[in-house]
Amino acid sequence: MVLADHLVRQVEALLDLSWVHNELAAFCSHTGRPSIDPVLVIRMLVLGYAFALRSERRLFAEVQVNLASEERERECRISCVTQCSWS
Repeated sequence: MVLADHLVRQVEALLDLSWVHNELAAFCSHTGRPSIDPVLVIRMLVLGYAFALRSERRLFAEVQVNLASEERERECRISCVTQCSWS
């Protein structure tokens, strides 16, 4: 869970990427493996610059770790609520 005053929330509030999908639609293929969402990549790169992560590999590793820990936290909350409501 991201705290209310965290830099990620401040960046999200300032960053308007609603135009990206329309602008890049001509470059996206409809066949083969789906590509990574360009909005996600732009957000990740902006956060990489904000947190001084100079390597894209390091950035992707950090995102994977943070998403995994967030998913575990969500699963713990769900299992706790499920166990508590069944008691």
